[in-house]
Amino acid sequence: MVTAASMLPLHWTAADLHDHLGHIPLQRIRLYPPPGTASLADVLTVQAQEDRLCELVDGVLVQKTVGYYASHVALLIGHFLEDYLEQHDLGIVLGADGMLQLLREQVRIPDVSFLSWAHFPDRELPSEPIPKLVPDLAVEVL
Repeated sequence: MVTAASMLPLHWTAADLHDHLGHIPLQRIRLYPPPGTASLADVLTVQAQEDRLCELVDGVLVQKTVGYYASHVALLIGHFLEDYLEQHDLGIVLGADGMLQLLREQVRIPDVSFLSWAHFPDRELPSEPIPKLVPDLAVEVL
């Protein structure tokens, strides 16, 4: 059973949550707000107050990892995509801090993402910090 205050089943243990999140390192799973209750506002609060990026996964804040090697690989991929788009004007590329709200309780931050112009009527980019957009391509460097 899932309660109205939580996106997670009442009978879950920490191990169930860890399994649900794909066995990510435990130090990335934030305990405040309590797992299952976090919101888009919490993502923005952590970014503003702590200068940290968190994804929102089913009401759980998950800190985004930072590493120089993954950053380098993502930058290269983004560079190649940008080079291609200079010749083929198909859309835009976002980098590793481009947050996107996929669903009500899902905010993801791909290392690189591509969004076609079909997402942007009149090619006007959204002004909100976390637009409700699903990328055409999302790259996560592991």
